[in-house]
This record gives sequence, C-alpha cells and structure tokens, in this order.
Amino acid sequence: YYKIANSYAKKLAELKPRALTDFATVFMNQNKYVKPANSDILYEVAFAPGFGDVGWVVGVGVTNGAGFHSFGSTTIQFGLTPSYYHSFDTTDTRLAATCSIISYNDTLAQIVSAPTSITVNKWNRILTPTPLGPSSAKGTSINWPLMRYADVLLILAESENEIAGPNAVAQDALRKVRQRAFPAALWPQKVETYISSVSGGRDAFFDAIVNERAWELGGEFIRKFDLVRWNLYGKKVAEVRNTVNQMGQDAVGGVGTYANLPDYIYAKRNPDKSVTFLNRYTKHTGTVPAEYNMKITWLRTLWNTTTNGPANYNLWQWRGYIDNGGTTPARYVLLLHASVLTNSLGSLKNQYGY
Repeated sequence: YYKIANSYAKKLAELKPRALTDFATVFMNQNKYVKPANSDILYEVAFAPGFGDVGWVVGVGVTNGAGFHSFGSTTIQFGLTPSYYHSFDTTDTRLAATCSIISYNDTLAQIVSAPTSITVNKWNRILTPTPLGPSSAKGTSINWPLMRYADVLLILAESENEIAGPNAVAQDALRKVRQRAFPAALWPQKVETYISSVSGGRDAFFDAIVNERAWELGGEFIRKFDLVRWNLYGKKVAEVRNTVNQMGQDAVGGVGTYANLPDYIYAKRNPDKSVTFLNRYTKHTGTVPAEYNMKITWLRTLWNTTTNGPANYNLWQWRGYIDNGGTTPARYVLLLHASVLTNSLGSLKNQYGY
C-alpha cells in the first residue's frame, strides 16, 4: 500500500506541482466561497446554497439567542485539546489559523474560551460574503476539504521514508510543507535545521511525519484514521490524557515540564469588541498591565486542587479508558456488521470485548 500511495503521490507532484499559498488564506477562501485555480485544496465536498454543516458543528463558536446580529448561531461539536494547542511551535503560522480560543456572543463581542473549549479556527460563519441570517444555523454552504496538496506531499514524504528511508525526495516534500508554515526568516532553523535533525533514520523521520500531519491537518477529521493505520490510536489517546493531567498539575505546582505554559491568560477588551492577549502561549510572571483586566484561568483548570487529582474534564473525557500506557487496542465506536464478518470468510471478527 505504501508503494501504491507513493506512486500516485509522486505522479501528482510531478504532473501538477503547485506552490503552497498562505495557510490561513486556504480556509478564508472557503469561508468566502472563493475557489482559486491550482490551490492547495484538490478535492472537497461541495455544498449547494443552504446546505452543509461546516461553520455550524465545526468552526468558531457564535451565539445569537436574542437575534441581535445577522450571522446566526453554531452548535459546535468538535473541539481541540489543550495538549494539541500547546504542541505547536508558537512561530508556526498554522497555530493561530487552526486553533481558536475565542467565540462570539450575541453582540458579536469576542469571548475568551476555556482551555477545554478550544475550537477550529479554519471555518467561521461570520466570514461568509453575505450574512446567513439571524436565525440561521445549518446550511452555511461552506465546502469541506477532503484532499489537499499539502496532504499529498506528506503522503509522499511518509511513503518514501517507508520504502527508501528519509532520502532527498522525502525531505523535500516535508520541506515544502514546513516552508509554508513558517516565516521565511525562520526557515534556516525551523525548516532546514529541523529536517536535518529528524532525517537521521527511518523511525525519527516517521515520528516527524506523525507530528507534521497533526499540525497541518488539525480539525479536518483525518487524525483518527492516521492513528488507526499507524497502530498508534490507543497510544495517542493515553498520551493526550496523561499530558493534559500533567499540564494541570504543573500549572498548579509551578514546576515541571509544562510550568512555562500559562496558568492564567490575561487579555483586554478593545473598542471594536475584539480581544487582545498578553500571554497566549507562555506563563506571565511580571506585573500585569492595568488594561489587561481580563484574567482567564487556563491550565490550572485541568487539575482539581481539592482532590489533588485530575479535573472533571480529564476524568469525564476518558471515562472507561483505563490503559495509561496505550498498549491495549482502543475500541472503535461501532462493531463490524454481521454481513462484513460473513463476507470476510473468517478473516475478520469483533474483538476487544465485543
């Protein structure tokens, strides 16, 4: 399968090469119904006017209970974890374009989210060319990307590494993705030095691809399937839970791996109802300027100081998942249908306690 993927990815890269344009603009174009030729998006689900849930169940949150504005409201059902948010290099332009820590209230004022309510910043119903209407919810007509050129480049890098190791082809494919992610002034360190550091062997390069696909494709509903095909699903579920717990513990204790991350985030309200942050990504240790009078409890919320244990978010999200090491295969949501088992002629069966 790696050979098949490599063949098709290489063919596309050779026959239809294209520059990777600004990352945030790729999704801004979707919000505005703009479809440039030779763009990053190769294939998407196209929604007719009045159809589609992008910007309703996934995207930046918007409320409009009193009908004060013309953009409607969301019912966000997909969020990002604080461990994912803080996994990014803070100079990576994909961070702000992927993760939103604000939502909009009934008056379109920006409201700072909790670390347990981080949403996907790629889609935002407020950005559509024409307001969708005060009572609108579903039916945003924002298309859903299924395949991007950056995805193809990462498939090329991954498959080339599996077949021949981290050779020049694999490195160049990864290079193109990271060059788009970072300002040109940072390429020597964030692109060239980084790629050199992960290209010493097949395993190190594979780990780099695992991370890069997370940062590049966040919120696009691909991660689970990547983890399943890599046989890393259970391991990563446990890793996220353990990391989130440690983040909370370090924020409260003030020491540890994540103690440099924000225990509190400070922000100020601007005249246009937007919010400016003092410390999005790091702990603030000095005097807080008076105008930053919004104090948001950040990673401290992940640890219960009364029980000296994980907060409810950590307990409830992974309730029933008892393997802290991630070595036990993670159950899938649905069983294999009886007809699938029959047609497999004995090669498949329901396992893991089903």
